[in-house]
Amino acid sequence: MRRHWLPPMIFVVLGLIVFTYQYCSLPSRTPAAGPFFSLKFGSSQLSSMQTSQIAFLSFCFSQIKFIPYIDLNNPNPTAVTQKFDFDMDDVTYSKNGTSLSFVSLPAGKYQSIQIKLAAQCSSGRSVQLTNTHGTFSTTNTITITLLGFPTYLEITDATSQVILNIDNVIPTLLGVTGDTQIKSAIEATDGSF
Repeated sequence: MRRHWLPPMIFVVLGLIVFTYQYCSLPSRTPAAGPFFSLKFGSSQLSSMQTSQIAFLSFCFSQIKFIPYIDLNNPNPTAVTQKFDFDMDDVTYSKNGTSLSFVSLPAGKYQSIQIKLAAQCSSGRSVQLTNTHGTFSTTNTITITLLGFPTYLEITDATSQVILNIDNVIPTLLGVTGDTQIKSAIEATDGSF
Protein backbone atom coordinates (compact mmCIF):
# COMPACT_ATOMS: atom_id res chain seq x y z
CA MET A 1 0.00 0.00 0.00
CA ARG A 2 1.35 3.36 -1.00
CA ARG A 3 1.39 6.15 1.63
CA HIS A 4 0.73 9.74 0.74
CA TRP A 5 2.99 12.35 2.30
CA LEU A 6 0.57 15.17 1.71
CA PRO A 7 -1.42 14.94 4.98
CA PRO A 8 1.70 14.96 7.21
CA MET A 9 3.11 17.88 5.18
CA ILE A 10 -0.06 19.88 5.87
CA PHE A 11 0.61 19.56 9.61
CA VAL A 12 4.20 20.73 9.14
CA VAL A 13 3.08 23.75 7.10
CA LEU A 14 0.33 24.62 9.61
CA GLY A 15 2.85 24.26 12.43
CA LEU A 16 5.22 26.69 10.71
CA ILE A 17 2.42 29.20 10.18
CA VAL A 18 1.39 29.06 13.84
CA PHE A 19 5.02 29.35 14.99
CA THR A 20 5.63 32.32 12.68
CA TYR A 21 2.47 34.08 13.86
CA GLN A 22 3.25 33.57 17.55
CA TYR A 23 6.95 34.35 17.59
CA CYS A 24 7.54 36.69 14.69
CA SER A 25 4.77 39.05 15.70
CA LEU A 26 6.28 39.75 19.13
CA PRO A 27 7.07 43.43 19.70
CA SER A 28 10.60 44.40 18.77
CA ARG A 29 13.00 45.92 21.25
CA THR A 30 12.74 49.29 19.58
CA PRO A 31 10.64 51.94 21.34
CA ALA A 32 6.90 51.82 20.83
CA ALA A 33 5.36 54.40 18.55
CA GLY A 34 4.19 57.60 20.14
CA PRO A 35 4.44 61.34 19.69
CA PHE A 36 7.16 62.37 17.23
CA PHE A 37 9.23 65.34 18.49
CA SER A 38 12.58 67.05 18.13
CA LEU A 39 15.41 67.04 20.66
CA LYS A 40 17.44 70.18 21.08
CA PHE A 41 20.04 71.65 23.40
CA GLY A 42 18.43 74.89 24.56
CA SER A 43 19.97 78.34 24.38
CA SER A 44 22.45 78.91 27.16
CA GLN A 45 21.43 81.08 30.10
CA LEU A 46 25.05 81.40 31.22
CA SER A 47 26.80 84.75 31.15
CA SER A 48 28.56 85.71 27.93
CA MET A 49 31.80 85.72 29.93
CA GLN A 50 31.36 82.02 30.72
CA THR A 51 30.25 80.93 27.25
CA SER A 52 33.03 82.91 25.55
CA GLN A 53 35.58 80.79 27.41
CA ILE A 54 34.46 77.76 25.37
CA ALA A 55 35.71 78.42 21.84
CA PHE A 56 34.68 74.99 20.54
CA LEU A 57 32.74 72.03 21.93
CA SER A 58 31.49 68.99 20.02
CA PHE A 59 29.85 65.75 21.08
CA CYS A 60 29.54 62.38 19.36
CA PHE A 61 26.13 61.01 20.37
CA SER A 62 25.83 57.24 20.54
CA GLN A 63 22.59 56.59 22.40
CA ILE A 64 19.87 58.31 24.38
CA LYS A 65 17.77 56.69 27.11
CA PHE A 66 14.51 57.99 28.53
CA ILE A 67 14.04 56.59 32.06
CA PRO A 68 10.39 56.42 33.21
CA TYR A 69 9.13 58.45 36.14
CA ILE A 70 8.40 56.33 39.21
CA ASP A 71 5.38 57.54 41.13
CA LEU A 72 5.61 55.83 44.52
CA ASN A 73 1.89 56.46 45.14
CA ASN A 74 0.82 54.97 41.80
CA PRO A 75 3.55 52.72 40.37
CA ASN A 76 3.30 51.77 36.69
CA PRO A 77 4.83 48.31 36.22
CA THR A 78 4.58 48.59 32.42
CA ALA A 79 6.81 51.67 32.14
CA VAL A 80 10.10 50.75 30.49
CA THR A 81 13.28 52.60 29.61
CA GLN A 82 13.22 53.73 25.97
CA LYS A 83 16.55 53.62 24.07
CA PHE A 84 17.47 55.23 20.77
CA ASP A 85 20.74 54.82 18.89
CA PHE A 86 22.04 57.91 17.10
CA ASP A 87 23.25 57.74 13.54
CA MET A 88 24.79 61.17 13.15
CA ASP A 89 28.23 62.72 12.99
CA ASP A 90 29.82 65.06 15.55
CA VAL A 91 27.46 67.77 16.79
CA THR A 92 28.94 71.20 17.55
CA TYR A 93 27.45 72.84 20.64
CA SER A 94 26.21 76.41 20.24
CA LYS A 95 25.25 78.78 23.06
CA ASN A 96 22.26 79.76 20.88
CA GLY A 97 20.88 76.19 20.88
CA THR A 98 21.69 73.06 18.91
CA SER A 99 19.23 70.78 17.12
CA LEU A 100 19.97 67.11 17.72
CA SER A 101 17.46 64.64 16.31
CA PHE A 102 13.84 63.58 16.01
CA VAL A 103 12.43 60.69 18.06
CA SER A 104 9.11 58.99 18.68
CA LEU A 105 8.48 58.13 22.30
CA PRO A 106 5.48 56.52 24.00
CA ALA A 107 3.34 59.07 25.85
CA GLY A 108 4.10 59.10 29.55
CA LYS A 109 6.24 60.61 32.28
CA TYR A 110 10.03 60.37 32.28
CA GLN A 111 12.23 61.27 35.25
CA SER A 112 15.62 61.39 33.58
CA ILE A 113 17.44 61.25 30.27
CA GLN A 114 20.88 59.73 29.76
CA ILE A 115 22.92 60.63 26.69
CA LYS A 116 25.82 58.32 25.90
CA LEU A 117 28.76 59.86 24.05
CA ALA A 118 31.17 57.51 22.27
CA ALA A 119 34.04 57.73 19.79
CA GLN A 120 32.04 56.49 16.78
CA CYS A 121 31.91 59.66 14.67
CA SER A 122 34.27 60.73 11.88
CA SER A 123 36.46 62.61 14.38
CA GLY A 124 37.15 59.39 16.29
CA ARG A 125 36.43 61.33 19.52
CA SER A 126 33.48 61.33 21.93
CA VAL A 127 34.13 64.95 22.98
CA GLN A 128 36.30 67.72 21.55
CA LEU A 129 36.87 70.90 23.53
CA THR A 130 38.74 74.16 23.13
CA ASN A 131 38.73 76.39 26.22
CA THR A 132 41.09 79.09 27.53
CA HIS A 133 43.61 76.39 28.55
CA GLY A 134 43.94 74.76 25.11
CA THR A 135 42.41 72.12 22.85
CA PHE A 136 41.48 68.73 24.31
CA SER A 137 39.61 65.60 23.28
CA THR A 138 38.76 62.13 24.52
CA THR A 139 37.72 58.73 23.21
CA ASN A 140 36.17 57.72 26.54
CA THR A 141 32.52 56.72 26.66
CA ILE A 142 30.77 59.44 28.66
CA THR A 143 27.23 59.76 30.01
CA ILE A 144 25.46 63.11 30.31
CA THR A 145 22.58 62.76 32.78
CA LEU A 146 19.65 65.16 32.59
CA LEU A 147 17.09 65.28 35.39
CA GLY A 148 13.48 66.46 35.18
CA PHE A 149 12.92 69.89 36.67
CA PRO A 150 11.03 70.25 38.89
CA THR A 151 9.92 66.61 38.76
CA TYR A 152 9.56 64.92 35.36
CA LEU A 153 9.11 65.26 31.61
CA GLU A 154 5.61 64.44 30.36
CA ILE A 155 5.32 63.36 26.74
CA THR A 156 1.85 63.81 25.23
CA ASP A 157 0.41 63.88 21.72
CA ALA A 158 0.94 67.66 21.81
CA THR A 159 4.71 67.38 22.49
CA SER A 160 6.65 68.78 19.52
CA GLN A 161 10.03 69.56 21.09
CA VAL A 162 12.05 68.59 24.16
CA ILE A 163 14.71 71.09 25.16
CA LEU A 164 17.73 69.73 26.99
CA ASN A 165 19.70 72.10 29.22
CA ILE A 166 23.41 71.46 29.82
CA ASP A 167 24.20 74.85 31.39
CA ASN A 168 25.39 73.02 34.55
CA VAL A 169 27.84 70.97 32.48
CA ILE A 170 29.50 73.87 30.61
CA PRO A 171 31.15 75.53 33.68
CA THR A 172 32.82 72.21 34.60
CA LEU A 173 34.53 72.25 31.19
CA LEU A 174 36.04 75.71 31.76
CA GLY A 175 38.64 74.26 34.14
CA VAL A 176 39.69 71.31 31.97
CA THR A 177 43.46 71.38 31.38
CA GLY A 178 43.96 67.87 29.96
CA ASP A 179 42.26 65.17 27.89
CA THR A 180 41.80 62.84 30.87
CA GLN A 181 39.74 65.44 32.77
CA ILE A 182 36.89 65.67 30.23
CA LYS A 183 34.96 62.55 31.32
CA SER A 184 35.00 63.38 35.03
CA ALA A 185 34.12 67.03 34.34
CA ILE A 186 31.02 66.12 32.32
CA GLU A 187 29.85 63.32 34.61
CA ALA A 188 30.37 65.43 37.78
CA THR A 189 27.11 67.29 37.34
CA ASP A 190 23.67 66.89 35.79
CA GLY A 191 21.79 68.80 33.15
CA SER A 192 18.02 69.27 33.11
CA PHE A 193 15.04 69.34 30.76
